[in-house]
Amino acid sequence: MKNHIDKGDNMTNQTVNAVYQNIVGETLSEILADRGLSARDLALQSNIEEQHIHDIIAGRRMVSDAYAEGFERVLGIDRSFWLNLQRQNPQWGLWGL
Repeated sequence: MKNHIDKGDNMTNQTVNAVYQNIVGETLSEILADRGLSARDLALQSNIEEQHIHDIIAGRRMVSDAYAEGFERVLGIDRSFWLNLQRQNPQWGLWGL
């Protein structure tokens, strides 16, 4: 993930947003890979629809409190971690998390 944006880059706003909008998805994807779990495994164990997991990973869905609780239950990572990570995402900042 690119962590620095040079204002001189010829990047569009869409590209700039894409750099940041997948913080949660990339983190979740990396954790699942490290643990040898699939999105389906997480969905089954957390009682979250598999498509919703895929949407979070792709940056199309925000992490709600209920999702964060499911991730905590299955992955052992505190729900506040997921919610704080979500707050860092400018795309969802208007949702008042």
